[in-house]
Amino acid sequence: MGKTVLLWLIMGMLAVSGAEGGMDASDSLRGPVGLEGSAGLWKSIGLGGAAGLGAGSGGQTGGQKVWPGTSGAVSKDYDVQDGQGFGFDLPEGGGDRIDWGPDGYHFKMEYEEEGTDLLADVRETDPVSREFARDWENTAPNLARLAQENLGEELLAFGPAELMDGQMPVCSFSYSAARAGTVFHTAVFYCFGETYTAEFAAVGPDSEAVYRLAKEAAASFAELGGEAHMIGQRAPGLGMDRWDYPYLHNPFALTGYYMDLEAPSLQRCATDYEIMWKDRTVEALVRELVEKPDEPVMSSDLDRFSSLAIRFLEQTGEYEISANELSAWIPADGLEVITLEDLAEFPNVVSLSLQLPEIHDFSPLSSMTGLNVLMIFTGGETENLDWLAPLSELVYLRIGGLDIRTSDVRVFGQLENLERLDLRLPMVSDLSVFAEMPGLKELLLQCDENADTSVLRDREQIECLFINGEEVR
Repeated sequence: MGKTVLLWLIMGMLAVSGAEGGMDASDSLRGPVGLEGSAGLWKSIGLGGAAGLGAGSGGQTGGQKVWPGTSGAVSKDYDVQDGQGFGFDLPEGGGDRIDWGPDGYHFKMEYEEEGTDLLADVRETDPVSREFARDWENTAPNLARLAQENLGEELLAFGPAELMDGQMPVCSFSYSAARAGTVFHTAVFYCFGETYTAEFAAVGPDSEAVYRLAKEAAASFAELGGEAHMIGQRAPGLGMDRWDYPYLHNPFALTGYYMDLEAPSLQRCATDYEIMWKDRTVEALVRELVEKPDEPVMSSDLDRFSSLAIRFLEQTGEYEISANELSAWIPADGLEVITLEDLAEFPNVVSLSLQLPEIHDFSPLSSMTGLNVLMIFTGGETENLDWLAPLSELVYLRIGGLDIRTSDVRVFGQLENLERLDLRLPMVSDLSVFAEMPGLKELLLQCDENADTSVLRDREQIECLFINGEEVR
């Protein structure tokens, strides 16, 4: 990999580009999930040297770190930095590939020499999470119990679980599990800042490398004093029914995910099945993606994908599919995506991008309840938006090109986590539902030209507001 962190993936997720609501044909959806050229919050930094281990560690710090409770500017750039929000460094080498991680982790750094994946996620701190460290005497043994509950007889060892001193509470633990003769080591670090909570988890075959990579990344994490504006309030849902901390990912389910990639568990094998395709174009694309041109595609083949994009490339006459780090293309000759029903076979996708000539029925998307990001560009039409109601985890929604023939937008009142919205609603004049959305921060809206827009103009919590092409703020 080169010396630049490819964070345009995240930029596509977080940012809204353009001055007018909706997308037009010039919008380019590229990569696994996203929009190229978005004026995002993330930036790419040239990588160089090892990540510091923090003050007193004997490692090279690479500059002053600003921890919670302090103020002032940071005297260095971080490999991964969110404006003046937070930053952290990548361990030496920076990873051979950077991509989405499973279960909604924003980053997955692959270290091929160590055979290890380092995953990172940063979210706004949930006030309840402070009890995780404060009640450490109970938290530590509870983590051991949850490890046993989640991994069962496959758990080889757990511990130690440690609470580290400092201005920012940092908790860590490690464990090992085995399946089909392969041992999986996992190290987990949680950094509980005043504004942000950072999670670092490394999974691989070498216990020393796993611990080192997770520790170095966590030790470099710093809050930079800016206001919180990270996507999402809660962790996605792998194994959340066997996990007591809803503001954090379940690391034991994450390990199970990697074990399933190596050898599906008996439980997963019991629920596995051959996919019976509804749309021959989607089938052809997925077969090309997973390199199974003739043999059955099993539901477990798609478990690992957390991001998915399907688009028609008019200039080349091809269909493209991207999922996580993989991409594939097929000629569009005689092919057309007719139905979206097959997308339900991607149970762990949290970011979906569609750029298709014409789709009318979006109801199949209602089963993808784990979606955080949804971007649609199509020349079709729809008479209702009720299919959005089950997508309560949506944080970013962008719909362009679609002819929405309804004035009923009450469904948006059910999307309590939505922070960024970009769409065209030419028949809508009552905008009160958008004014009442508690988390809405960015709104790019095309609506009835006679609509009363004062209800939105008065809502200062909407930090970025465009109405019918006019920049309000």
